[in-house]
Amino acid sequence: MTDLKKITAGMDNGCAAIDENFTKVNNDLIKLQTGDIPWTGVALSSGWGADSGVLTQYRVIGDHIEIKAYGLKPTKDIPAGSFYEVLTLSGHPELASGSDFSLTFFDTNNLNPLQGRARISGGKLSVIPPLALTAGSRYVIGFFITDKA
Repeated sequence: MTDLKKITAGMDNGCAAIDENFTKVNNDLIKLQTGDIPWTGVALSSGWGADSGVLTQYRVIGDHIEIKAYGLKPTKDIPAGSFYEVLTLSGHPELASGSDFSLTFFDTNNLNPLQGRARISGGKLSVIPPLALTAGSRYVIGFFITDKA
């Protein structure tokens, strides 16, 4: 919550202080109404791991979901052509993308960009890899933003 100025009888610039307090409260309400969520952790789904020390997070700003996910790797072979759940956006099962979106995968050397598809539904990120992913191989899923449904 915003720190508000204490208003006292006869204070100098009391009207300006009241106006500042209203502005602060209104700005907080706007943030709440737009559903903003600060950087929050994710839970990797079964079949996925991450390199040591990797920080994978998401946030919501207005109508956009932004996810930082890199250094993720499958712990089992994943064939191409079907959606596979990768992670859960912790604490927000209501989040969903407005549609499928492009997602770039990289190989173990961060080379050879490959375009796949992704979607967020029920607070979970699922991907369709452009080709089969090998267990233990590192794939950089990258940074992306998508519109909320």
